[in-house]
Amino acid sequence: MKLAIGPSIDEGWYYDMDAPFAFTPEHLEQIEAEITRIEGIPEGQRTAALTKRLEMLQDTRMFQEGYFVHVRNGKGGRERLSPIIGKNAEQIIERIRETPAKEKVWQFVHQCADIHSYRADYATAIYKAHARKIEEIPYDKINQGTGRRYQGDVYVCRKDEAGKKLDKAAMLVCSKALGHNRVEVVANNYIRGL
Repeated sequence: MKLAIGPSIDEGWYYDMDAPFAFTPEHLEQIEAEITRIEGIPEGQRTAALTKRLEMLQDTRMFQEGYFVHVRNGKGGRERLSPIIGKNAEQIIERIRETPAKEKVWQFVHQCADIHSYRADYATAIYKAHARKIEEIPYDKINQGTGRRYQGDVYVCRKDEAGKKLDKAAMLVCSKALGHNRVEVVANNYIRGL
């Protein structure tokens, strides 16, 4: 098993992982088989750990990317699969493959490394890869008070990015890749410069 905390890349950031290989498109069939197996167990008979594993595996269906890292103990202690993205993805995958199983992929991460900034770069890249144009998102909801239609899948930012509109579906993908389960955390703390 390997643990890696990665460098910033032009279109994102490579986070930590705990697996002897990068997940490839071929593994998606195995992931789907495992999802089917777990779904075959009645909900009342599933352990909490099995339910969490099922949720994590189902998250892979959201990602367009074909290569993943398995984060065994990431943000908040949650397990997740995060896609490897950016123009340097092939180099990262090659480095993972060539690193002996008992070694860290990235031997040293300086204590001054701005991890939060790397996560923001990664979040922004994931968002951009999955976001629809705001004007293309349908007006599918009706305000009860005014009777006016609005876009249910559009998130309006607060704080530093107040008023900026984001695609909620892309924010969810981004949130899952980071290990969060709340889109507002991603909007308020990670997605920048759009």
